[in-house]
Amino acid sequence: MEIRLITQNDYQQVADIYNAGWDITNTPHLEEYTAAVIAKMISAGAQFVLATQQATVLGVLEFRRGEAFRAHTLSMGIVISEQARNQGLGKQLINWLKAYAKEHQIIKINLRVLGTNPGAIRFYQRNGFEIEGTLQQQFYLNGQFVDDIFMTFFIN
Repeated sequence: MEIRLITQNDYQQVADIYNAGWDITNTPHLEEYTAAVIAKMISAGAQFVLATQQATVLGVLEFRRGEAFRAHTLSMGIVISEQARNQGLGKQLINWLKAYAKEHQIIKINLRVLGTNPGAIRFYQRNGFEIEGTLQQQFYLNGQFVDDIFMTFFIN
């Protein structure tokens, strides 16, 4: 397993993982991802770190540094391909980001998770994230109101 930054050759595989991994249970914003969309995200400030095996992308962690008065923070999202889940890839990607944050004087990593995704909430808590706040009934998805949960990891 290799943890590394994205290259242009990876864009389509990342788009494929996003299209397979994001659904109404884990994001309020569904989009059809393509290599061009990934390129546009990068040009707008997104950075990607990948978990790969042989030339196959198995996991993606997207992160962005906060701007101006939030430059000491990172926001992140993570998607692991279905066949690679529960093998420690998410933990490896998060550990990479924690080390990156320390090196770049980041003190806080933020993420948002839907209340309809308790498995993700537990995963983040096992990796040191704490619930910092909840916007109750923030989204109306699939016929129900869904909470938007803010989670944070403080770099020591």
